Amino acid sequence: MNCGGLPKIASPNCSPPYDLPGSRLFEEFCGDTIKRWQLGDRVIKAKVTRIQPKSGRFRLWFEDGKSAFARRVIVAAGSGKPHLPAWVNKIQTQYPAKRIRHSHQVDLRTLQLYGEQILIVGGGLTSGHLALGAIARGAQVLLMTRRYFKEKLFDAEPGWLGPKYLKGFAAEPDCHSRWETIQQARNGGSMTPEIMTQLRRLSHSEKLTFHEQCEVVGVRWENNRWTVDCSGGETLFVDRIWLATGSKLDIAAEPMFQEMLETHPLEIVKGLPVLDKHLRWPGCELF
Repeated sequence: MNCGGLPKIASPNCSPPYDLPGSRLFEEFCGDTIKRWQLGDRVIKAKVTRIQPKSGRFRLWFEDGKSAFARRVIVAAGSGKPHLPAWVNKIQTQYPAKRIRHSHQVDLRTLQLYGEQILIVGGGLTSGHLALGAIARGAQVLLMTRRYFKEKLFDAEPGWLGPKYLKGFAAEPDCHSRWETIQQARNGGSMTPEIMTQLRRLSHSEKLTFHEQCEVVGVRWENNRWTVDCSGGETLFVDRIWLATGSKLDIAAEPMFQEMLETHPLEIVKGLPVLDKHLRWPGCELF
């Protein structure tokens, strides 16, 4: 997701415990790293579409048809394909594609939303950021989650950042049990106290409405708007629907890894590859 122009979360210099650095600090860090290690001519803008094993090396194919060779490859491309609720594929009326978008497709910098009603589905930090960005551009927002909105500094308990919980996790040999532990630890999305404070303030000014313990059961495109039927019997009328419903990683469905799976097959558990202790694809230098 590229929200563009989101509110600054913290000072780029000194921050309280657990606070987040500003984007300017991260940009300065990247710039300094590029300069220090003389990487100016090594940072390129490209999308990798194939990773092809070639005699102990890798050939990386780019979207524009060009390619490059590397002895080692680190994939840090984020998580999987957008997860869409089941009701999206059951919409029977014709509708403009831009009027329903997953959060990965929303770029607020390109939108003028004055006077529009936008339904944002999801209870995580992404939905909060989208709501703030939409309201800043003149929209009214309906924020919906099937549970209650949770306010936490971290999605998972801080003990997962160190040995308190990771020691036991590392000692578990069964990958299926590990996957279950990960799901329990994540326990759905949450929002930071700062974002929730801003959202509550906006709800008092009627720019935002919370819809908790609520699910979409059906939608129709009628009269140039969405008619949304909710699980509690309520009907909503909105101009756009944004889905902040997360993503799902299934390495077997990723085109980039198809040749790797053919030449270096590995165990896959619930879509996740079973890597070695160095996070390395077994038998090669792909991390």
